[in-house]
Amino acid sequence: WQTVGTIDYAQPLLRNFGETVTLANIRLTEISHGQSREDLRNTLNRAVTSTVQAYLDLSLQWKILQVNVWLLEQGEQVVEILDVRRSYDTGEADYAQAVATVQQRRAEVVAQQATVQKASDTIKTLMNTGEYALDSENVIQPVGTIEASPISISLRQAIMTSLENRPDLRKLTLAINSESIQVQVADNDRLPQLD
Repeated sequence: WQTVGTIDYAQPLLRNFGETVTLANIRLTEISHGQSREDLRNTLNRAVTSTVQAYLDLSLQWKILQVNVWLLEQGEQVVEILDVRRSYDTGEADYAQAVATVQQRRAEVVAQQATVQKASDTIKTLMNTGEYALDSENVIQPVGTIEASPISISLRQAIMTSLENRPDLRKLTLAINSESIQVQVADNDRLPQLD
C-alpha cells in the first residue's frame, strides 16, 4: 500500500457550537434593522408633530390677524363718527385718542402680518416643496375650522400605550437583546477548542 495524499479536517469541539452562536450574526442584523426602523419611526413622529404644531400655530396667527383687522376697521369707523361729531359734542382729546388707537391698531396689524408670514414660512420649510418655495411671497392660509371636542382618556391606558409605542424605548429593548446575544457569544468563546 502506498499513501497518495492526506486530508486534514479541524472541527472545534465546543467553541462556536450550537444554534445561539451560529445564528448570532443573523439575529444581530435583525436587531440592527429593528433599531433603524425605530429611528425612522422616531424621525417621522417628530416631523408629524412639528408639522401639526406649525399648522396649528399658523391657524392661530391667522385668527389673531383677523381679529386685529376687525379691530382696526371698528376703530376707523369710530374715528369717522367722532370726526363728524367734533363740531358739537366731541372734544379734541377724545378724537386724538381715537386716532392714536387706530394708529396703534394699524401697527399691530402690520406686526401680525409679519408673524403670519413667519408661521407660513415655517410650514413651507417643513413641507419642502417647489410649489410653496420659501423665497416666494405666497402666504399659506389654513382651510377649514379647528374645533376641540371632549375626549376621555384613561391614565393607565395612556401610559401603557405611550410605553408600548415610544421608539426610543423600543430601541433600548433591542439594544438589550443585542447585548444579550453578544454576551452569549462571548461566553461561548471561553469554551475549549480542539484543532
